[in-house]
Amino acid sequence: MSITIGNTTIYFWPLIVTLVIAVIASFLFTLYLSLRVRKVRKSFEAGVYDKTIIDGEQLLKTYQKLDKRYKHRYKYMVNGIENLHFVLAVSYFSAMNWECFLSHINSLSLYPDVKNFWLSLYYIFQDNLDEAQLYYEKISRIDKNKTSFSYLESLICYKQGKYDLAKSKMDSIYMNLTTPLLKHLADQLHE
Repeated sequence: MSITIGNTTIYFWPLIVTLVIAVIASFLFTLYLSLRVRKVRKSFEAGVYDKTIIDGEQLLKTYQKLDKRYKHRYKYMVNGIENLHFVLAVSYFSAMNWECFLSHINSLSLYPDVKNFWLSLYYIFQDNLDEAQLYYEKISRIDKNKTSFSYLESLICYKQGKYDLAKSKMDSIYMNLTTPLLKHLADQLHE
């Protein structure tokens, strides 16, 4: 396939080969990223937070470089960065690395209820119930957040010395907990 203009012949096959190589490289890179995301998600869901931190931090750097290069053009990339900040925040919470936890949880902007829940939980663990109450009150009062409210109320009751009330509240929502860390913390109420 070529075109001749005067004495010059232009061949299209190098252009076609270059485009095919670019498409294949793009596909392979996307596949590579999706496999890394799946690896981080599986570690997180299994409660293997040390591995989640290592893999998640690397993946977050990759996503942030791509996001800078493409200047927020791709919504999935912005969502991916938000999700990685959440996963890393929870992982650092489990490791009790408070500085990194606060850095990642404060980077969340798309999910204010999730952010306020975890900040409230953080302040409960810091025995600052007044600050925890401020974040607790910022969580939207919708059915989707009912488990979050009960969880925080249970921990606040526990910190206030109302152990039986805390255990009964936690028992009523335990089956709805999806994060291994939250289940682990709930199990500590029964010890």
